[in-house]
Amino acid sequence: MEPLKGRRFDESFKRLVIKEINEGKFTPAEAERHYGIKGHSTVNKWLKKYSKEGLNRKKVIERLEKEETKVEKLEHRIRELEKALSDSMIENLVNKELVKLAKIHYGIDLKKNSDMNVSNQSFGVTIKRKKDQ
Repeated sequence: MEPLKGRRFDESFKRLVIKEINEGKFTPAEAERHYGIKGHSTVNKWLKKYSKEGLNRKKVIERLEKEETKVEKLEHRIRELEKALSDSMIENLVNKELVKLAKIHYGIDLKKNSDMNVSNQSFGVTIKRKKDQ
């Protein structure tokens, strides 16, 4: 099912391309790129000629609209994740600053590898230095 000489394509090739578009395998632009079909309106003309009253073209448009909706949802999700990351980074900076302040004002080293023993009491947290125990 190769195209004929020049820029002419045989009927079976055109029908194959239209069939693949109708099945959702390609959009018209993707089919043009995939098969190396020149001209931006060639496949659209075939769709008009070989599709029943534009119903298949409607399927292509619906597919494109679904893809646009999917892209919008993904962009929204990216914005949510960027905000969550930003919030997490701010929280991390605040926690680091609190650790510094605890050391400066109370002489308590809250870093992960410090010699601290943190125990949970009924309504709060008690921090004891190992040498005070």
